[in-house]
Amino acid sequence: MIDHNVQFSETSTITCGVPQGSILGPLFFILFINFLNFPLHIENSDCDMYADDSSVTSTATTVKDLEKSLMRI
Repeated sequence: MIDHNVQFSETSTITCGVPQGSILGPLFFILFINFLNFPLHIENSDCDMYADDSSVTSTATTVKDLEKSLMRI
């Protein structure tokens, strides 16, 4: 979901991924996090990570510019 000036985008359902608590979950997490831990060289975008949580944030003046930034990630 995207929050832009108190206007929210449509929500979307996640249809794939590793179920929480699965046996292979820790292995897949290690493989994934090694590729995710890279500096984002995209203006006004950042990837924050703490323990097993991560988020990508980006700011823009218009929704169109925000979509462009996030599509480059």
